Amino acid sequence: MDSIALLAFQVPIYVLIIFASGARGMGVVTGALGFAGLMLVLGRPYGLWLEFVRKRFGLSGPGQKPMSLSS
Repeated sequence: MDSIALLAFQVPIYVLIIFASGARGMGVVTGALGFAGLMLVLGRPYGLWLEFVRKRFGLSGPGQKPMSLSS
């Protein structure tokens, strides 16, 4: 699940960044595929790191609602 979340949110942002920096065509596709592969490998370790940090600072669960939704 961590890998899917990273793919869904980080890859489109990365594509916009490399497109804005001048990459076109196959450069964008190659960059996106490489980044997606990296996210598949790093997704779970990143999720474990986030769980560690949450526990270290006394936060419970997989995250909390944004403050804008608490009213």
